[in-house]
Amino acid sequence: MTQRLFYNNRNLSVYIDTNVLRNFFTGQTADVECLRFIFSIRRKEKLFTSTLAVVQALSGLQKSNRNRKGFTKEKIIEISKYISQKISLIDFFESDFYKGIALESEDVEDNIHYFLGQKKNCNLIITNDTKGFSNFYNIIALKPTQLSYLRNLIG
Repeated sequence: MTQRLFYNNRNLSVYIDTNVLRNFFTGQTADVECLRFIFSIRRKEKLFTSTLAVVQALSGLQKSNRNRKGFTKEKIIEISKYISQKISLIDFFESDFYKGIALESEDVEDNIHYFLGQKKNCNLIITNDTKGFSNFYNIIALKPTQLSYLRNLIG
């Protein structure tokens, strides 16, 4: 029912979750293709992420793991500039924290991201963890791997 309400709506506001941002900059194919598509059809005024998501993504990118070396401070600054050119940032305040954790869904972090997206009326969330958003019925949560569905929805 919810998905039918939003079908083929070119005005949907989109929220990009932390994991998609991080994967985009580490070259994960599905995330890269998805965000390139979104960037090609959505103006910055309808494309959002939060300052919380950006900090989480940048922190993850700067840390090394067994698969890759962490990004340098210079690369992190370059990525920050790119994000701010393509995506509108929603500020994360202390009150947002308390309102987010008060939501009934179990995943506290996703509750906060959901709440932040709602500050800008985001009805579509691009995330690799759709389960964390499954209790919210006024949004659609899609994985980057669902690009063909996304194209039909907002293309």
